[in-house]
Amino acid sequence: MPRASDLYLDDILESIRRIERDSDRVLDLTGHFDGRAIREPALWTEAAYPALRDFLLEAAAEARPLLLDLAAHWSLAFAAGQRSIQSGAHALAHNLDQRIRSRTIAERYGTLHPFASAPNALLLFLGQLSRPFGRIQLHEHDFDATEPGAYTPSLRLPVS
Repeated sequence: MPRASDLYLDDILESIRRIERDSDRVLDLTGHFDGRAIREPALWTEAAYPALRDFLLEAAAEARPLLLDLAAHWSLAFAAGQRSIQSGAHALAHNLDQRIRSRTIAERYGTLHPFASAPNALLLFLGQLSRPFGRIQLHEHDFDATEPGAYTPSLRLPVS
């Protein structure tokens, strides 16, 4: 069996140089962010998502197992899961999947707005299961806000 390919996705931390030594590939998205805040909302779909998609497709083309380290916003972990990468939190994600799929017909015609404070491994796997969810608007928590419940829209899925 071929050695697993170590992939690292970073959009928050300033540890890129160390990770570059330890990983086969690194996707550095930190240039699109000021700390945790994205520089422009359009960068979610115009830059971050396309870079993530291309990064994962190139890595998957090697036909090696992938080890993905996501030091990233949950929106990107969720979107990465749509690229069918294996992760760890299967049982909980399946439970959430069943609850989301049990929405009423009227709810399914609307847009799903998930909010999460969870490990990226769970969000990655939930992203894998999300294709039948319909339209999804992801949000990121604004950690610098002084008000509770401060979220800003991030990715809208599926990205066209």
